Amino acid sequence: TGFADHALTRELVELVDVPVFASGDVTDRVRAEAVMALTGCAAVMIGRAAQGNPWIVRDLMTGSVSEPPAEERVAELVRFIREVSREMTELRASGFLRKFYGWYLRGAAFGRPTRAHLMQLETPAQVEAWLLENFPGAQAQVDELERTVRYPDETDHVINLPISVYGGG
Repeated sequence: TGFADHALTRELVELVDVPVFASGDVTDRVRAEAVMALTGCAAVMIGRAAQGNPWIVRDLMTGSVSEPPAEERVAELVRFIREVSREMTELRASGFLRKFYGWYLRGAAFGRPTRAHLMQLETPAQVEAWLLENFPGAQAQVDELERTVRYPDETDHVINLPISVYGGG
C-alpha cells in the first residue's frame, strides 16, 4: 500500500556497481518503462500486479493490455489449483488457495456471489468441479495446458522450493 519511492532506487543504482532490480508499482509496460527510465535499473520485478494475473508477463512483453476471457481465467486457475494440490495436503491446499480465487476471478464475468460461493466449498476438487461445470469452455483450455506443460516427476532433478513461490503461505 502506498507508492514505491524510486528515487531511492535511483540512488542505489548510482551507488553500486552491480545490476539493480526495481520493484514496486510495476503494473503494465508503460509503468515498467517509466521505472526503468527514472531509476536506470537493469530490470524490474513484478509483485502484487501478478497475483492471479499470469498474463501480465505477456502484456509487459507485447505492450498490449488485454483482458483474458473468463474461460481462460478459469483454465489458469484450475491448473494452478492442480499444481498447489500436488504440493500440499488437501486440507492445507483448501485454506491456502482461497485468496487466489478473488485474484484470478476479478472482472465482470465473475461477480461477488461467484467468489463467495467458491469460498464455501470445502476442497480444491469441489472448486475445480464447480468452475468447470459453470464455465464449460474452460475444459478445452485446461486440457491444452495439461498437454503442453509437463509436470516434473520423481525422476526429475528439481529443486524443491517452498510453496511461497506460489504467492505466500
